[in-house]
Amino acid sequence: LLKGMGLGTATFAGLAHLVQESAGVWAAAPPTRFVYAWTAFDLLDPHVKYDGNAYFFTLNMYDNLLRYRDNPPHIVPWLAERYEVAQDGRTWTFHLRHGVRFHDGNEVNAAAVRFSFERLLMLGKGPAGIFKRMGLTPEMIRAVDSHTVEIQLAQPYGPFEAAIPIVSIVNPAVIKAHETNGDWAEAW
Repeated sequence: LLKGMGLGTATFAGLAHLVQESAGVWAAAPPTRFVYAWTAFDLLDPHVKYDGNAYFFTLNMYDNLLRYRDNPPHIVPWLAERYEVAQDGRTWTFHLRHGVRFHDGNEVNAAAVRFSFERLLMLGKGPAGIFKRMGLTPEMIRAVDSHTVEIQLAQPYGPFEAAIPIVSIVNPAVIKAHETNGDWAEAW
């Protein structure tokens, strides 16, 4: 574990010895815990990277239409106050909560949700993988009105609902302000 983080055994042993030697100077009681910094974040764009480390970040910085809750986990509406799937399993309709805002005050609306899916798909990086496998394209996602998003799948796809929490909803105004030459602000 430590070797994978870049700390060799000798370095760790030296650090532990230093902490022991210094404990008498810094604390009146023997040390009871060891604290270390974890530098696992190399990229924080929720539409570019999707792994365990990135998810800890995105879970706290972005919202999703649906989210996993509890233990054992189950999917609950999050930005969507409710959703339904058509009888044929192809048309998914998400009804967004009213009054939800991004940090700059812009409303989280259907256009922002559509933009977030489009950006994820157009960048085509890690989190887009499952959606690309199911054949999802930006044209299959539409804002029906300001608070309703419809996603039309080419065919029913069992894990679709379970994949929705992967998509972080981003603020289009912020992304567009940092876009360079059509890069969807990836360089930013």
